[in-house]
Amino acid sequence: MSLTIRIPMKQKALSNNYTDFSGSDITALAKDAAMGPLRSLGEKLLSMTMDQIRPIQFKDFQASLQTIRPSVSKEGLKQFEDWSREFGERGG
Repeated sequence: MSLTIRIPMKQKALSNNYTDFSGSDITALAKDAAMGPLRSLGEKLLSMTMDQIRPIQFKDFQASLQTIRPSVSKEGLKQFEDWSREFGERGG
């Protein structure tokens, strides 16, 4: 069984919202957006086949951006970058 994900090519619009997101944050956002089609069905989901579920859409990412927030502040990221510059990735 395979799942095809079709996302409109609005990458620039999406990428503008990710500037403060870590890789882990983006993963959480993508997983949450992938649930969008399922959430929109509610109880109907129980009686549907996989073929009847709509693909992920841009609006799912927009909705996820309302709840999934960056986990590191700009100040925290700056502190890490400063530390990394001074001590290197391994600290020594």
